[in-house]
Amino acid sequence: MKVYEFIIKDKSGNVLDILDGALDRSFSLYLNKSGDASFSLNPLDPKATGDSLLLGNKELYIYRYGVLVWGGELTYRNTTVDDKSGKVTVNAKGFFDLLSKKIVGSPSSPLTYSATDLSDIAWDVIDTAQTGTNADLGIDQGSLAVSRDADRTIDDFKTVKDVIEGLSNLRVADGIDFDIDENKQFSTYYPQKGAILEDVVFEWG
Repeated sequence: MKVYEFIIKDKSGNVLDILDGALDRSFSLYLNKSGDASFSLNPLDPKATGDSLLLGNKELYIYRYGVLVWGGELTYRNTTVDDKSGKVTVNAKGFFDLLSKKIVGSPSSPLTYSATDLSDIAWDVIDTAQTGTNADLGIDQGSLAVSRDADRTIDDFKTVKDVIEGLSNLRVADGIDFDIDENKQFSTYYPQKGAILEDVVFEWG
């Protein structure tokens, strides 16, 4: 078994291609932001021109020793061609970036929250944006941390991505940390992601 495997799936989770010829492979994770990943293929690789690399329609999943560690949607493709060689480069964005395609809140139909936990506001906004015909992005509720109550009114056509970032430690004091993981589960953390382990001691030997 390879250490890392790059696999292309459709929106239903069906495996389309295992990219055994992928080069320049990498992926990144960011706190309270979308992660990204990239790989390249030889232009002569039959998988470099297939439907499995359709941008905005197919998803990349990265496994480490068979364990899923990253997932996202294909968003960018570049092909360099010359007489001797070439390369097809493909980039993907983590699933949080899907929320940049959703708009919520308008003057005529605002989302209003009074003394509501930040985690609950965040999930309600995501859930609302996924309600309706063909609106479901497949993002499910994970573990929501109990945080602090706040008032929010969203009435200015914001993207869901901006709303969630605006509730986080990225933009507001005493906010939440969050992620949408490789399984499309949205989780929050408070006061920050991780834990302080006061009873753990590191010592030589």
